[in-house]
Amino acid sequence: MLKELSNNFYFWFYNSLLSFIFLGFFVIEPWRAVLGDAEITNSLDIVFYWIVTALVFNLIFYIKGFSYLKKIKVSFKKLFLFFILLNLVLMFIWPAGSNDSFSYIYQSRLISHHQVNPYIDTYSNFEHDSFFKEINNKWSARTAPYGPIFLALGGLLTWLGGNSLILTLFLFKLVMVIANILCAWLVYKVFDSIKVFYLYAFNPFILFEFAINAHNDVLLVLFVVLSLGFLLKNNWQGKAWAIGFFIISLLLKFYSLVLLPFIVFRGVLDLKLRKDKLKLIFSGLFFLAVLPTISFWWLADSFQTALSPLLSQSKVMGAISPVIWLFNKVAEMPMGTAIMLSKSLFVIIFALVLVAWLYEKIKLNLYFILAIVLTIFYLTCFTWFMPWYLIFLLIFLIAGYATAKDTVVSKLSLWFIYFISFWGIIYYIVLR
Repeated sequence: MLKELSNNFYFWFYNSLLSFIFLGFFVIEPWRAVLGDAEITNSLDIVFYWIVTALVFNLIFYIKGFSYLKKIKVSFKKLFLFFILLNLVLMFIWPAGSNDSFSYIYQSRLISHHQVNPYIDTYSNFEHDSFFKEINNKWSARTAPYGPIFLALGGLLTWLGGNSLILTLFLFKLVMVIANILCAWLVYKVFDSIKVFYLYAFNPFILFEFAINAHNDVLLVLFVVLSLGFLLKNNWQGKAWAIGFFIISLLLKFYSLVLLPFIVFRGVLDLKLRKDKLKLIFSGLFFLAVLPTISFWWLADSFQTALSPLLSQSKVMGAISPVIWLFNKVAEMPMGTAIMLSKSLFVIIFALVLVAWLYEKIKLNLYFILAIVLTIFYLTCFTWFMPWYLIFLLIFLIAGYATAKDTVVSKLSLWFIYFISFWGIIYYIVLR
């Protein structure tokens, strides 16, 4: 009895410490003001180092909290309410690690306030915009890299926000926080485990990126988790919805596209009846034809315009993938050649993994296969890689942990979750 009370105390103690440190993020804006930082988001190294240090401590508390969670029984309702409250509080913290939320705003204002196409026009040409002096940044001379569904949502939010930057930012953050809460709830429902819920919900890296920085990757994650849930259904209709939701995810942000073949094949292979397989294939083709057409029709007047988000993103150079860096710096190849060779390498490895998985030469469940493919994609294909992209990988590692039947695999996946979270935090220093 005393041991159980002690474990309960330490579980809530470490989660209280995690929450208390996050509350400290409210001092960032006054601190920046005292130090004379006039940028829309933090540009001071000392503040960045403080943020990274705070997140590392929170990661330690998160790991300790999980170690005690495994020893006790906790009410999901209480933990979920605590999670909701924490998200609602963090929502009011000004974006601290990225200015992407302001990029969302100005790309969306091109639609709602200027009635132009963000795949063709750039915000840098609209110096008369009410927000231009405050939120214009180095990305404003580029066309939008986001999917059409996100731009439609952003257009609605900026229309509702009018010419109030604070209200508009609040609306974007509110949507991302609601999406994060739904993600956590779906993770619990899909995997029926409070431990798996905790691994997602209280991960400080995820909370920082989704509740504070309001990255739109949370919307991608929401529809991917929804897709994974429907993929577990034993009928073709459920698996068809899984494909549909996954296609929606890539119409929000495009890099989930590389995993779509695995979702489709998993759905087909799980069905026993040939007629059900054919129904699923035709349903998948229907979704693949209709959803992009509906999403792009109001923005893309040609196939080239529809491809512009991908082309825009591929032209950005900065934090390149390790294999591209090796080809360029170590093998001394021209950057263009290094990028082409690295991406070609990914295509070859992707095809080999897909074939080996289909022929059951790889004895891993779907979630670990998706994590492997996504890791290879990250290592080979990005010319601009940001820390929050790693959260997409974390989802599959968490799902793998939830379904691992082998104790060793379960422990390894847990340590990979911790490592990827740590790397996502430390990567901010690398970028500086």
